[in-house]
Amino acid sequence: EEEEEEEEEERKDLLHLLRIEELLVGCGDVCDTDIQGVESLFFPRLTKEVDCVGLWSNAAIDKSRPPGPAPEIPRVMREHFSYGGRVSLGRRPHDLYNAHYLDAPALVPVWTAEMVDGWADMCGKGTLG
Repeated sequence: EEEEEEEEEERKDLLHLLRIEELLVGCGDVCDTDIQGVESLFFPRLTKEVDCVGLWSNAAIDKSRPPGPAPEIPRVMREHFSYGGRVSLGRRPHDLYNAHYLDAPALVPVWTAEMVDGWADMCGKGTLG
């Protein structure tokens, strides 16, 4: 029984590693967290080459998950979530990350430039909410 549990964990780890590989397709420099920044006034400035078509055409990035509480971070993905151990991972209430459309269409599936500008204006005034 213990051997079966270990095999099941290894199978899950393999599936999570394959998921990581899917997510990295088209990501390029955006996903390279080891790039060092150049000192600037408040914090190091990073410059990266972005393959927008490759990044936004990756269906794995926008893949939804089943409804319900957000899952725990799988052990083989923790290194990625923690930026190679540079960021500590804390526990959060399950409902904190449980915001998604619950299999319903988005209220506003296409954001116009005017909408985004309006939200940015409200954010600057502290009235977005």
